[in-house]
Amino acid sequence: MQHKKVDVLVGGFVLLGAAALVGLALRVGGGEVFAGKSTYSVTANFKNVGALKVRAPVKLAGVPIGSVSDIELVQLEGGEHKAKVTFTIVDSVKIPSDSGAAIVTAGLLGTQFINIQEGPSIDNLLKPNGVIEDTQEAMILEDLIKAFGINKAEEASKTDGAAAK
Repeated sequence: MQHKKVDVLVGGFVLLGAAALVGLALRVGGGEVFAGKSTYSVTANFKNVGALKVRAPVKLAGVPIGSVSDIELVQLEGGEHKAKVTFTIVDSVKIPSDSGAAIVTAGLLGTQFINIQEGPSIDNLLKPNGVIEDTQEAMILEDLIKAFGINKAEEASKTDGAAAK
């Protein structure tokens, strides 16, 4: 009898642990935070999205207000290609139509997300399926390192040239 009670307790503990692991996996793996909430879609075109992924968060003032739902390559009227990013925003959050969107990185090597910079126009709000015109592309770490290296090389050549005179 005592042996059966211990088996039931161990089994319950194992099931509880498994449920906790599933919950953690969903939370860390990007389980839909806004499931069940009413949302509307917004799009923005970027020159470069870097490593932005579908289900990446959309934040306003550091608070998640939505998520990226689609990223696709589109050709604009002038023939230029851009990445069209569609994201959903919770209905309770109203964004001015003159707001901007930037792709930023969480930490030095963190994941990327969309940061909304609220515009000053509180009377004219972004409508469902609206487009955010003011965008800032993702900063690519390799490009920054390359620009830093070129800048240092130019400085070195100027000091070498000045020393030769």
